[in-house]
Amino acid sequence: MGPTSGNHIVRFLTIILPLGLLAEPSGGLSILTHARDIRNLSPDEARRSYPVHLRAVVTFVDTGPGEMFVQDETAGVFVFEHDSVSNAVLHAGQLVDLTGITTPADFAPSITQAHLSVLGQGALPKPKRRPFPELVGGQEDSQWFELQGVVRSGEAKDGRLFLNVDTAGGSFVAVMHEFPVDWNRKWVDARVVIRGVLAAIFNERRQSEGVRIFVPGSDFVRITEAAPVDVFRLPEATAVSVGRFHPLDELQRRIRVRGTVAAQEPPTAMYVADSTGDLEIQPIPRCAAKPGDLVDVVGFPGVIEGRPGLEDTLCRKAGPGIPIEVVSVQAQDVIPPLARTNPSGHGLAAGSRYDGKLIRLDGILLGSSYHPDAATLLLKSREQSFTATLPAFARQKLPPLEAGSHLRLTGLCLVTYDPFHRAQFFRILLRGPDDIVTVARPSWWTLQRALRIMSLLAVVCLAAVAWISLLRRHVSAQTRQLRRANERLTELSTRDPLTHAFNRRHFDQALESEWLRAGRSGRPLSLVMVDIDCFKSLNDKCGHLQGDDCLIRVVRALQASAQRSADLVARYGGEEFAIILPETDRDGALQIAESMRATVVSLAMPHPAYPIDPFVTISAGVTTFQAPSEACVAGIVEAADRALYEAKRTGRNRVVHRDILMQSAVSAG
Repeated sequence: MGPTSGNHIVRFLTIILPLGLLAEPSGGLSILTHARDIRNLSPDEARRSYPVHLRAVVTFVDTGPGEMFVQDETAGVFVFEHDSVSNAVLHAGQLVDLTGITTPADFAPSITQAHLSVLGQGALPKPKRRPFPELVGGQEDSQWFELQGVVRSGEAKDGRLFLNVDTAGGSFVAVMHEFPVDWNRKWVDARVVIRGVLAAIFNERRQSEGVRIFVPGSDFVRITEAAPVDVFRLPEATAVSVGRFHPLDELQRRIRVRGTVAAQEPPTAMYVADSTGDLEIQPIPRCAAKPGDLVDVVGFPGVIEGRPGLEDTLCRKAGPGIPIEVVSVQAQDVIPPLARTNPSGHGLAAGSRYDGKLIRLDGILLGSSYHPDAATLLLKSREQSFTATLPAFARQKLPPLEAGSHLRLTGLCLVTYDPFHRAQFFRILLRGPDDIVTVARPSWWTLQRALRIMSLLAVVCLAAVAWISLLRRHVSAQTRQLRRANERLTELSTRDPLTHAFNRRHFDQALESEWLRAGRSGRPLSLVMVDIDCFKSLNDKCGHLQGDDCLIRVVRALQASAQRSADLVARYGGEEFAIILPETDRDGALQIAESMRATVVSLAMPHPAYPIDPFVTISAGVTTFQAPSEACVAGIVEAADRALYEAKRTGRNRVVHRDILMQSAVSAG
């Protein structure tokens, strides 16, 4: 028997033996012969390893990450390529005979331990087409689809190309491992029709957070409207045209704006202005422009941090710029009272009156801070506090400044908005040290100098004593003012502006510190994750004002149950909160969490959109870290988050404890 005959026998055994095993399934499990039957399994059912025997067409395969999809006449399904064997090299379009077993995978039921026999070339299925908003839920995972849109940008990494595509109703990522070298020139800013396998982007809780499409190759990308040959020859658009009302419902294409660079904030943004308005540019284009240069910027219109701008940009210097008008304004007028009191569209618009413009204003310096990436000044004018930032690029440094100095600043005004686009506060982005002018230095007559002069006097009269006492009170008042300003600055950087709970950034720092301390001391450390049940439906039905009031009252209830000085209540994100309980064991943490839940219930806040209970309730997940455990901070947060998910899954309005897992989950599919 020759080597060729031996190879045929091995191939025969590889293909036929699994079929023989499936002829008499064990445990009474029936053989699934359609992809639709696999998709209809629950995760628990898929975990029982049902035998599978399909005849299907390969729609996508990439052996690098081990991703493969097949589709028969009923549906498409994911196959774990790394756990599978085949009698030939696989590629899209092949008709295969497939056997294997089911697995719940990480999102949808899939096939593992597959044996594939290539039967020849098959026909790819007819692509499905649905409105994009209907796809983000993940119900069409693994199906052969056709999507269209405009390519915004892309990145080739590790032999794969990732294209960011805008479409009607959202955006998606197209992934392919076979693509042309000149993909950037051909596809970016082109209107395209893409065929491939739709796949959900999911989290560790099997929840869809978006979609991507796996494309077998460049032949499956059809250009319906080509990209401009030279984007810098596009017709010139004005800055004020970005974001204006347009009756046509069409996807945005790249535009070209010529303007003068007003300011830069490396590495995130550049700001340009023309005679009509101003724009934020992200990210900073690589054209070595600096404030005062005239530039051509090409990018996609969008909204960046609440203001009109261009994204995914290219830039080219065009010469010296045109001087930009500087508007003189009082600090208290930057965000006018109308923006704070009038909730209409007119009131919201008033809050952005000076946003993105070069302004000049005065203030009294309260303090300063210096970091490697920027220097920050805290100032006050009448009752309005604000900050000024000088980015640390081109070796720029602040001149020596004394607290109490009267300064005149020129820079770009940047307004910060809340989630409802209400103007909250503003800061000044300085272009250089020359934007700071000292109008007046603080008073020369200080306590130290007064004592030095009084030491030279032979006779201290009552008038001098009274003067010194008055001066001391003045210095004390100034010190209290500086302390309040510093406390306010600290609070702004660590507190959530709505609920006044600690913010996410402070929570991360505090949890890291308490974890290290618990590791050294051997004392327990507990973490409670809290989520308001069905908060989005309350917000949608009752409005944002009642939603905000609910968040504030829930935080007060949480703080009432966590009263120790070391306990920390933080807003983790949206309607989710995190409570750090140092030196608290499992039983103590459960008792505190139950107290929080009961306190919220006792508030009896109406929840007309809650299908289970007429009042607002919370769910809580608890975990406890105890040295010498090797769990990291991320593991503690993950365990508490999993416990919270279990509490919501099992009915909400309850507290669940979960131990910290020492190994991380393996994601696939």
